[in-house]
Amino acid sequence: MKYVFILLSLLLVGCGGSRATMEKLRSIRIGETTEARMNEMFKKPYLCRTIREGETVTKICAYSWPYCEVETRNGVVIGYRYLYDQKLMDQWKWEDAKLNQLVVGQSTRDDVLQLLGTPTAHAVKPTKLPFFHDEFDTPQVAEVLAYGACTTRSNPTDKSDDYTFLYIRLNQEGKFLSMKSETRGND
Repeated sequence: MKYVFILLSLLLVGCGGSRATMEKLRSIRIGETTEARMNEMFKKPYLCRTIREGETVTKICAYSWPYCEVETRNGVVIGYRYLYDQKLMDQWKWEDAKLNQLVVGQSTRDDVLQLLGTPTAHAVKPTKLPFFHDEFDTPQVAEVLAYGACTTRSNPTDKSDDYTFLYIRLNQEGKFLSMKSETRGND
C-alpha cells in the first residue's frame, strides 16, 4: 500500500497539463459547469476515477500541477479542491472581523463569497471528494465552501508547511450554518 501511494504521488507531481489559474477557478459553477467545459479549461485530466451507482456516474479527475481535483456527477461539476503555491495560498488569509459578520440562519452563500471571495474548495452533498469527508457530518449540511491558507511551521529545521483551512457550512437553502478551522500538515 505504501508503494502505491508513493507511485501515485510521483505520478501527480510528474504530470503536466495546463496550469490551473485563478480565473479558471473563479469560472467553475457548482451544479452548472460541465465536464466538457472542465476539459476545455484544464485540458485532459491525467488521472480519473469513475464510480457508477445505478444511473449515476460520478468522476473524480485530477488536472494540472499545481493540483486541481474536480468531481462531476452525470457530467456536471458538484465539487472541486485546488492546491497551489504559497503566494496564492496567502490570498486566503481571513480576518475575524469578516467572519464575525456571518450570522447563522441569515447570511447566505453570496454573503460568504462577498466577504471571503472564491473558495479554494467547494462541494455539495453527497460529495465523494475525500477532502470533505468529515464536513457533511450532519443532515442539515448541504454545501461546504473551504478557504485555505499556507502557514510555515515555527520550527526552523522543519521546512514543510502547514495548511489551515476554514470550512463554511451551508444548508439546502444556501444559508450559513457553521464554520470551523483546522490545520493540516504537508507530511
